[in-house]
Amino acid sequence: MINILNWSEVWAPLIPLYIFILKKKDYSSFRIIAVYLLTALCINAMADVSWIFKQCMPVKLQNNNYLYNISSILRTVIFTLFFRNTINLFSKKLFNWFLIIYAIGFLIYFIINGNFWTLNSLLHTTESFTLLICSIAFFIKLINSEEIFLKFDPRLLIISGLALYESVNFFVFLFYQYIISSTDKLWDYIWYIPDTMYIVFCILIAKAFYGESKEAYEY
Repeated sequence: MINILNWSEVWAPLIPLYIFILKKKDYSSFRIIAVYLLTALCINAMADVSWIFKQCMPVKLQNNNYLYNISSILRTVIFTLFFRNTINLFSKKLFNWFLIIYAIGFLIYFIINGNFWTLNSLLHTTESFTLLICSIAFFIKLINSEEIFLKFDPRLLIISGLALYESVNFFVFLFYQYIISSTDKLWDYIWYIPDTMYIVFCILIAKAFYGESKEAYEY
């Protein structure tokens, strides 16, 4: 069971990707999610393979933490674009300014600190906080909408899965330094919780791809 969870980063994205290819529907608004799944699959596969065969690799490539940092950046950018283009939460200019500040801010941060090659808790916490704020704003807008949609809404499933995954990650990386410095190997056990939520996240995306799309998404 533990080995299955260890490889969940690789096999979990295959579930929604398979559904995406199988259904062959017009998912124009969700193609960006498929792009995320494909890039996540590639990056996570590289991370796991480099960890397993690290003794056979050059010293600089034995550390796979930078791949998780790249994955966090891609997840932040892609889902911010998803919220901007698909859901009318805030003005598009606000999303654009956030992406600019996010890119410049962390570029300066990593140039000064030079610790991009280690797992960066600030980067992951920022990701979780940003996407949780967007998810909560979506839920509030849905609750306050004049019309109640009882039909299937793929966006609700995707954002619910994202919110579950990021809510766990937020607290894990917020207390990251305490967890990794724990003498009872707490990190080895805590890490299985985000892995499990990632599986749930991918299953909900698969359900969103599999279900029938609604004709309108105006809240």
